[in-house]
Amino acid sequence: MSAFTEHAGFRKRFFAFLIDKFVITLLTILVGIGIIVFHVVIHEMNPQEVQDQLSGYFIYIIYGLTAGYYVVMESSSKQATIGKMVMKLTVTDYNGQRISVGRALLRHMASYLSMLIACVGYFMIGFTQNRQGLHDMLVSTFVVDAPPEAF
Repeated sequence: MSAFTEHAGFRKRFFAFLIDKFVITLLTILVGIGIIVFHVVIHEMNPQEVQDQLSGYFIYIIYGLTAGYYVVMESSSKQATIGKMVMKLTVTDYNGQRISVGRALLRHMASYLSMLIACVGYFMIGFTQNRQGLHDMLVSTFVVDAPPEAF
């Protein structure tokens, strides 16, 4: 890895996580409202009817938006979600390079493993040598302080 990088600690990553959850919540609300408005206007349905029909699918919408957000953002040229950008962090591979879409998807899926058993996989960030969570270790990624020119 390059000399300018330092592995990001638990606190910075946690604040980035909170920012990202806020962004994802806003996106979910906007998409949900958009879907309801679309069905009400185009199909002339009652908003309650739309909500009743879509309630079973809403969990898939949330998971899809969340996965899409993390995968697209972390594999982009910025290598960071909005929360990571605010906290000046990037996601890299072991060589300090941008991760692929496939690796970003695997990282996101592995993050669910980090949540299991009282989020121990996330708390590992504070205790491992390279400040990696379980999901980082499983897919060979690091979260590092971004170089000054990154954003």
